[in-house]
Amino acid sequence: MCGIDNIKISVIVPVYHTEELVGKCLDSILNQTHKNLEVLVVDDGSNQGLDRIIASINDDRIRLLKHECNRGLLRARITGMQNATGDYISFVDSDDMVGIDFFRLLADRAERDGVDVVVGNTVFVEEDDEKKVSCLHRAVFHDISLNGYEVRDNYFRQEGRCHSWHNVWNKIYSRRLINECLNDIEKMSEHLVMGEDILLSSVFMFCAKGLRHEVNANYFYYRRSESSIGESTKNCTKLVKNINDLKLVFDFVDGYLEHKGASTEIILHFNKFRQRYAVLWKNIGYKLKDYEGYQESQKALSCLCEDIPEQIDDADYFGLFERPWGNGVENIKHSIMSDKYKYISFDIFDTAVLRPFGNPEDLFVLLNKKFEKYVRCNISFQKIRIDAEQGARRALAESKDTKEDITLEEIYKYISANYNISRDVCNAMMNEEIALEIKYAYTRSTVKEFFDVAKVMGKKVIFITDMYLPKECIEQILEKCGYKGYDGIFVSAEYGLLKQTGKLYNKVLEELGIDASQLLHIGDNEESDIRCALEKGIDAYFIPKVYDLFINEGYRYPTGNRTNSIKNACGVLVDKNKIMNSVSMRSMMALAAGKMFDNPFVRYDNTSDYEYNPYYIGYYSLGTHLLSVIRWINDISRQKNYERIIYTSRDGWLYMQAHKIWKKYNEDMPDAKYIYVSRQALLQAMILDRVDLYNLPIEVTQYTPAMLYNLLKFCADSTKEKKFWNRIEKIGLNKDIRFINDNEYNLFIKCFIDISYSEEMHISEQVKIKEYLEFLRSKDAIFDMGYSGRIHKAIVDMTGKKMNALFIHKDTTHYEENSRKGHFEIDEFLKLNPLMPDLLREHIISESGKSCIGYEYNDKSVVPKFEETEKGYCDKFVIEKLHKGALDFVEDFLKYFSGYMDYLTFNPQETALILEGFLPASAAGDRNIFIYSYFEDCVYSGNPNNSVAGYINEQYRIMNLIKCQ
Repeated sequence: MCGIDNIKISVIVPVYHTEELVGKCLDSILNQTHKNLEVLVVDDGSNQGLDRIIASINDDRIRLLKHECNRGLLRARITGMQNATGDYISFVDSDDMVGIDFFRLLADRAERDGVDVVVGNTVFVEEDDEKKVSCLHRAVFHDISLNGYEVRDNYFRQEGRCHSWHNVWNKIYSRRLINECLNDIEKMSEHLVMGEDILLSSVFMFCAKGLRHEVNANYFYYRRSESSIGESTKNCTKLVKNINDLKLVFDFVDGYLEHKGASTEIILHFNKFRQRYAVLWKNIGYKLKDYEGYQESQKALSCLCEDIPEQIDDADYFGLFERPWGNGVENIKHSIMSDKYKYISFDIFDTAVLRPFGNPEDLFVLLNKKFEKYVRCNISFQKIRIDAEQGARRALAESKDTKEDITLEEIYKYISANYNISRDVCNAMMNEEIALEIKYAYTRSTVKEFFDVAKVMGKKVIFITDMYLPKECIEQILEKCGYKGYDGIFVSAEYGLLKQTGKLYNKVLEELGIDASQLLHIGDNEESDIRCALEKGIDAYFIPKVYDLFINEGYRYPTGNRTNSIKNACGVLVDKNKIMNSVSMRSMMALAAGKMFDNPFVRYDNTSDYEYNPYYIGYYSLGTHLLSVIRWINDISRQKNYERIIYTSRDGWLYMQAHKIWKKYNEDMPDAKYIYVSRQALLQAMILDRVDLYNLPIEVTQYTPAMLYNLLKFCADSTKEKKFWNRIEKIGLNKDIRFINDNEYNLFIKCFIDISYSEEMHISEQVKIKEYLEFLRSKDAIFDMGYSGRIHKAIVDMTGKKMNALFIHKDTTHYEENSRKGHFEIDEFLKLNPLMPDLLREHIISESGKSCIGYEYNDKSVVPKFEETEKGYCDKFVIEKLHKGALDFVEDFLKYFSGYMDYLTFNPQETALILEGFLPASAAGDRNIFIYSYFEDCVYSGNPNNSVAGYINEQYRIMNLIKCQ
């Protein structure tokens, strides 16, 4: 921590007619945990007593800089940067405030990771003082780690949709970055009151070499009706000024990007940024259409952006989902800083340290692996260990010993004496338990922040725990989790005294020689950490267990209903309680709990089970599914000796990434290969004979003759197209009206075969497919989402090799015929057809990139050909966050348990029920994060833009109807 103490931070606070607010702002800056600050207050021509306010504060860290006349917010910030001497620079608006630990957290992260920018958390404060956070803004930066040009690319790619990117005040910036950018920024000499954040952020992010995020570094942004945007809704003159400022800003950044040689892609993204803001201000100006000066504002808008495409809108997707902000972390940090307390104490397990177990005794399951090497018997060591602890505690209670707690060594002595197991074996097992306790402990980051605040403020820090583990083991756990420089550990097993009786607290106060009022205790047990402490006169804060919050049981505030997913999927067929109470399921939930409730003061409402965060949905719902499927693939591969698993695009991409993670921890997993195929790309292979044209994999009534002809162009003779359409018209079909029934479709196909079909063109396309797939081998298994087996049969037909199929599930009609004709076997993950629509599952799973629509020659080799269109930014954002969360879950689970998969057993089909229950019965807010998500189905339905939210909401409606029946 001493290194951070030496880091100087320059805080720039521009002031213009906000003198009545600046006092609170400066108080929040000066009363930080980080003291090494210089506060550059820039009086931008206010001249309304700011000198007197600064003098009354009387803090020599403040420097007052003055503009003789008002030069605008940008020039005030530039003046601050020109005079700053800190290692890092931050901007705080004079009518806002910062959290008590804001600068320390940001600077510490910047120093540890060596990055130029660290983003904090924005808390929006309404005029009635209600505090909210924007969930998707937080999700954008969740666990973000950008290096080099990744910062630049991610900033411009979002095209101004997420204002947390271009708000300049919720971040800290390195001196290196400021020095590189300042000369260019100084070239803007105009008076600006609007868009200066966009200018500064665009330059900063273009040059930044690294970016991170600190979720508990809180910036309090006050939403005021008299803001510049708010005033623009009432005053045309103000509106025109703001629009003209934006033009100056966008023109400046355009010139800057051109001067810096920015890529065409970045310039195009920034142009859409401009277009989006033009639409935003056009909509703001529309409110003043009946006021004088409105026409002038429209002229200004046309200068800002002449051409605005229809698809550009100002929809604030990232601002749609807000929830109340929980202030528990801020409150505890304030209390820790209080002069009242000399000592701060922490409980250890479930408070300062987490473990990936829903029940502490679940760790004992892993002891079986070691035990079975020493003793050949049929009893589980987990049972021995649990029973022995209970027996040792009973023996202590029945004895005349005054001790209140037992040690781990006493538990193992009981095992040796009562189970006829040698002392050598018991010592080995005890050492193994200690090793596992150390291995599985990890830091609860929010509580580590409390610890760090206490150390920074010069408090004495101690740990008080009711625990049988030896002190030396606990010291190693704390060391591993980053808790260093504390002033003592009080362990119940060492003293023979318990917190829950109050006697351990008495011993602590006695040894420290302090009054109870000088100690603040923080812990997770309402009885021993809170009630017992308070009875002794010790102030205490309650930190709920992450697992209890995850399962939403026994608390005074809602924390979401994620566990309902399994209940919804199980119905009356599967016993939900048996799944939920398995060690493996509890471990999965514990991992997710540690991610979601490290900060126990997150506020939930009944519209979301995942804080509207696609990463969390991915981590738990999709992550458990992904792990389950990959385990199943591993088991099948062992049974059938597959040499490779071939994952088909795009719905096989995520599974292949999980496969790679599994193989990293389990080398006997077969190799993996990814191939680009799709219904559209393999349509030529599905048609072996022209009679197959009567059985295309499409929904007939979704197609018009024109759409169907376009689909079949690969085998259509273009020289006969006019003749074909003349025939279609004669038989009474309109090329632009959808087929009414199969009869009309059959008439179309007959005409197509008679006039347009070219066998030569058809065969040439099949040759490309054969060449692309020629690397496949008979010992490969091909993984696909599944259903009818059409795609798989096409691959087998083109290669002439028997390759079995691995499907998530089959359909009810066609799979038997295709597997019989193709001479391949199908293994399916889900033996029953799920309620969730296949297209919806495919969207959640599929790669976010472009779809393969065919094949072409490139330097004599065959390569995939991709569609031109791609997903929109909001759609890709949701999918990429879902996938990152899911893959992180697989990585985390295997990191902890890869060596114990034979002991931490689970039925893959059961744990996969979490996703099966989530999608058709999710909370309204979690469904609505998909409102800008679409999936293409150009072959079956002929629709490139199917609404994902529409499908999810329809499934929710069906699920509710089923429940009511």
